[in-house]
Amino acid sequence: MTKKVTYSNPPSSGEPLGLYSQIARVPSGELVFIAGQLAPGNFAVQFNSVFKAIGDILNDLGTEYDSVVKFTTYLVDADDIEQFMELREKLFPNLFSAASYPPNTLLIVDRLVKEEFRIEVEAVVRLPE
Repeated sequence: MTKKVTYSNPPSSGEPLGLYSQIARVPSGELVFIAGQLAPGNFAVQFNSVFKAIGDILNDLGTEYDSVVKFTTYLVDADDIEQFMELREKLFPNLFSAASYPPNTLLIVDRLVKEEFRIEVEAVVRLPE
């Protein structure tokens, strides 16, 4: 099987500010776009539930986190950025087989679909052949 996605940080891009890469190289194959996932609870519960939901969808697709091309993360409070980075630092080594991670765009927005939600994450995935 062809390697699904490789991540890198070319010298011209500078160092990432967290656990993500500047570039994801994707060989040709089918792409899947996973809608933003939401969950109730405090920020940590929402974070873990969102990534579990993405993992469940990946499993339904017959793949795993190493197939993720890119994340887009939406937070409603900039004060959650530090906790987001800490939680990701704990979780990502358990989700990905290598110590490199997909690109991630982090946006702070006014609100999500319901006021109770503090984080939403969507993903682009390359399916295995």
